[in-house]
Amino acid sequence: MCKAIFSEKGANKTILSVLKVTDPDEIIDTAASLVADECRSLCKRYSGSILQDRSFEGIFQFSWEKLENELQLRAPKFLHIVSHAVTDKLSTQSQRCRIQMLYSIASALHARSREMTVLQYLTGFILMNGGCTQRVINFSTVLFLHPFFESFIKVSDDRISYLNGILKLG
Repeated sequence: MCKAIFSEKGANKTILSVLKVTDPDEIIDTAASLVADECRSLCKRYSGSILQDRSFEGIFQFSWEKLENELQLRAPKFLHIVSHAVTDKLSTQSQRCRIQMLYSIASALHARSREMTVLQYLTGFILMNGGCTQRVINFSTVLFLHPFFESFIKVSDDRISYLNGILKLG
């Protein structure tokens, strides 16, 4: 620590490198606290997150780019940590890895707040309109979908009818 105090340049990095060896749990706890603060703010009710927008437009205009941009602005530390869990070099991250990373983040945020459900609604819509049987949908609900999937089915009936009408006209 004395070395860090007396060297004006890179004192923070010197202190962190010492802590990395002597007390890594302290670094982890601090990083976890920073990430928790970002996630708490992002998941707060009426925060305006795209994962909370369950309107027709919000669901059908969802994109991975929009989610990534939101995370870069509102939860950059969380995005940075998860990115490094996926790959060592962000420049070599494939599109497949990027989408899996964003899916994992959306799932984690949904676990934190039931209102972060857009991804689960999209998954349910794909299952319902992709030819899955009710048995497959029920099984999928147990694995990864929103726990109130039945309410999604009721809400989405009108939206499905509307989309079917558009598809028949097109």
